Amino acid sequence: MKHLFDVDIAIKYGVNVAVILENMNYWIKKNEANDKHFYEGKYWTYNSIKALHEMFPYMSERQISYCLNKMVELGLIEKGNFNKLKYDQTCWYAITDFGNSILQNCQMEETNLSNGFNAIVKPIPNINTDINTDVNTYIKKESKKKKETLSSVIDTYTDNEELKDCLKEFVEMRKAGNKGMFTVSALKKNLGKLDKLAVNDGAKIDIVNQTLEHTWKGFYPIQEERNNQINTHRGGMVF
Repeated sequence: MKHLFDVDIAIKYGVNVAVILENMNYWIKKNEANDKHFYEGKYWTYNSIKALHEMFPYMSERQISYCLNKMVELGLIEKGNFNKLKYDQTCWYAITDFGNSILQNCQMEETNLSNGFNAIVKPIPNINTDINTDVNTYIKKESKKKKETLSSVIDTYTDNEELKDCLKEFVEMRKAGNKGMFTVSALKKNLGKLDKLAVNDGAKIDIVNQTLEHTWKGFYPIQEERNNQINTHRGGMVF
C-alpha cells in the first residue's frame, strides 16, 4: 500500500499530519462523489484510533491520537459524532475551510511547478534546461525562504516519530510554563544536552518522558542512573 502526502504540509505541520490529512481528504472526496455522510453542511469520514493504527502501522495509537488533537487545535479538521448508537464513540472528521484552503494551495503550487517543467522542455538559448538542476535550485531557494522554527528543528533532529512527538510535548510544556516563550536557541541547547545523555532514540525517549512526568525545564539522566552515580561517589553507602 502506498501512502501519499504533501511535502509543504509535512514541513509546516509534520509528516503524520500530512499523511492523515491527505487520507481524510481522499475519503471525504469519495463520500462527496457518492453523496454519503453529509451532515451540518459538509461531508465527513469516520474511523477509530485502532483502525487508523492498522491503516498506518508506522504510527502508534498514541501518536495518531496526539496528531488528530493537534489537527483540531490547528483548525485543519473538526470532530463530530453522527453515530446511530449513543454508546458508539467512533469519531467523525471533516476538513475545515482552512484545511481545504491549504490542500488547494498545495495542489495549485504542484500544477504551476508542473507547468514550469513543461515549459523547460522547449530549448531556450543560453539557459540550462537540465530539469534536475532546476529542481535542486528551486528546492534550495525555497529552503532558504523558510524560517527555522521549533517544529523544523525537531523534524531535522530526528526521523523517529515517537521521539518527535515527545519533544514537541516538551516544547509545549516549556511554552506553557514560560508564558508562551521558548526559543529555537533554547531548544537546540536542550537537544545538545540530550545527545550527551543518550546514544540511541529509545534512551532519549525515556529521558524526555521523565522530564515530562516531572515537568522539569531540561533533560537529566534517568533517576536510577543518577542514584547509582551518587552512591558510587559516596563510596557505595546509602544514606
